[in-house]
Amino acid sequence: MRSPAGVPLLACLLSGPLIAQQYDLRTFSLEQGLPSASVNALCEDLDGFLWIATDGGAARSEGLRFDTYGQAQGLTTDEVTALHAAPDGHVWMGCRDGAIACWLAGRFTVHPLDEAYPPTAVEAMVEDAQGDLWAAMPGLGILQWNGTKTRLWTTTDGLPTLHVNALVLDPKGRLIAGTDSGLVIRQGERWIRVAADNSLPSLRVTAIYADSSGLLVGTNKGFTELGPDLAPLPLDERFLGIFPVALPDLRILDLIRARNGDLWLGTPTGLIHLDKHNGQPRVKLIAEANGLGHSLVRHVLQDLSGAVWAGTGFGGITKFTGDAFVHFTERDGLRSRIVSAIHRTPDGLLWLATASGGVACWKPSGLKNYGPAEGLIDPYVLGLSEDRSGRLLAGTAAHGLFRLKGRAVPPRRLGWVGSGTRQCHRLGRKWTFVGRHGCRLVPRRQHGHIHLRGRPAHLDQ
Repeated sequence: MRSPAGVPLLACLLSGPLIAQQYDLRTFSLEQGLPSASVNALCEDLDGFLWIATDGGAARSEGLRFDTYGQAQGLTTDEVTALHAAPDGHVWMGCRDGAIACWLAGRFTVHPLDEAYPPTAVEAMVEDAQGDLWAAMPGLGILQWNGTKTRLWTTTDGLPTLHVNALVLDPKGRLIAGTDSGLVIRQGERWIRVAADNSLPSLRVTAIYADSSGLLVGTNKGFTELGPDLAPLPLDERFLGIFPVALPDLRILDLIRARNGDLWLGTPTGLIHLDKHNGQPRVKLIAEANGLGHSLVRHVLQDLSGAVWAGTGFGGITKFTGDAFVHFTERDGLRSRIVSAIHRTPDGLLWLATASGGVACWKPSGLKNYGPAEGLIDPYVLGLSEDRSGRLLAGTAAHGLFRLKGRAVPPRRLGWVGSGTRQCHRLGRKWTFVGRHGCRLVPRRQHGHIHLRGRPAHLDQ
């Protein structure tokens, strides 16, 4: 019976906060020049170029376009399944037929798989300190190539199975493989089981990420964290800690730890982002509904700029640079989802003008609405601005311009402006108002002598 050490994190996860919102995403697919929308791997080379392995060839990003490499450039097949960027500038490519290609300064060197072996896709590649290339090939084992000859490591060398799915070189130079039967580490001429196998949520290891903090190990039933000594981290040292948080999908296809400590998981349901707010972990699922190219995420990469890239099964690659958009609808208290103007005041408050819902003020504590009940007699607001004293101005469809004075509203009507006021701006000592009947320029002194009317209401501080 397996130890339950990994269970509190993964197998017995309870419900937790799941954030649903839009993000700052940009997707690149066939329309932008990718040879295929089916992406298998990503890497960033020494010069900062992004490489994409697809079923239609390899591609290198050149800003808004891609240079593509396939059979026409010397590869044995267009189906590239793995990538590895070496510290000396080489880029290694593994193909579905088992061939390995090396790219350097625009030229390819191709090494077909030995005819003694059946064609087998390369799943992952790493290069060790001696310059030997290691390739995980599910069903075949692990292939080692030293530049002149190859060696195939199999179950006779200690591998628990030939189905090797992941391969990493950790900061200590140790070669670690994930198989369908657990984790193994190379020690001399043998592969030895990692003792932490008992803490894994499943022995079917599908992804490994290694850094100075240890290992992230993804399986088909969740993930766990190991320390630099390859022992399971105590619960209070893990990212999720003792908090019961449910993952939208436990089938981990790839995972990384970002430089800010956040975790990113690629799954068949989408890209899962784990971060912390006030010390508590949060789960964000980014899928097609949030702008992701496709919900099947096979590979995750953080580039040198800090952006996170997701390689998807059928939607190309998507770049994530940050949380950009949060939806506000009637469910959040907005009286109308038709927003006609947005204005942010110097104190950081966000004001929304809506059609039929009046004005809404957003701050972290929530939304506050101002309409007829609060003194703004016309709820059809078309424009927002503020005067020199910081008082908010709201242009309405039928009742002209209203002024929200300080932190209290007498939404006071400035009736002389006219109906349909869409924009209001200060130009030096004068105001310009743009409405249904044209544009009017008003001296500031006249603005200050208009008789105002309306009933008071108050804003929360």
